[in-house]
Amino acid sequence: MYNILNIITAFIPIVNAKVITLRKPKLSMLVLLTLLFAVFTLGYFLGISQRKSQMTVSVSNSVIQKPQEPVQTVKDREDETVVNFPVSINHAGKEELSALPGIGEVLAQRIIDYRYAHGRFTSPEQLLNVEGIGRNRLEEILDLIVIGG
Repeated sequence: MYNILNIITAFIPIVNAKVITLRKPKLSMLVLLTLLFAVFTLGYFLGISQRKSQMTVSVSNSVIQKPQEPVQTVKDREDETVVNFPVSINHAGKEELSALPGIGEVLAQRIIDYRYAHGRFTSPEQLLNVEGIGRNRLEEILDLIVIGG
């Protein structure tokens, strides 16, 4: 039988005077193919056995998020209107909009008129198109308004 050195050297071509020959090519090809088959088969079955291992994932109750509560509730003292923040600028009425800081009844009506004339707001920045609302006032109410909802 061949020892490991003979098997390895059988695969190494011998270069002699521009002629490349293999020692015992039929036997060496057979051994090479057998070794390759054995290695790939072993790797395949090892890979399958590792995929079959079970993994358990546990989720604690602290990770599960609960629905968000309104940020703030304001009760208007005059007519007992309750306003939940954030306020939807596409659905809010005059009372809800005028509960926002810096937005009185006049600006609330302008927001409603703009919404009626131009359709729903698609971004909070569109409030800058309403007369009387500037960048500072928008930044003041930005955390208290939403587009939908």
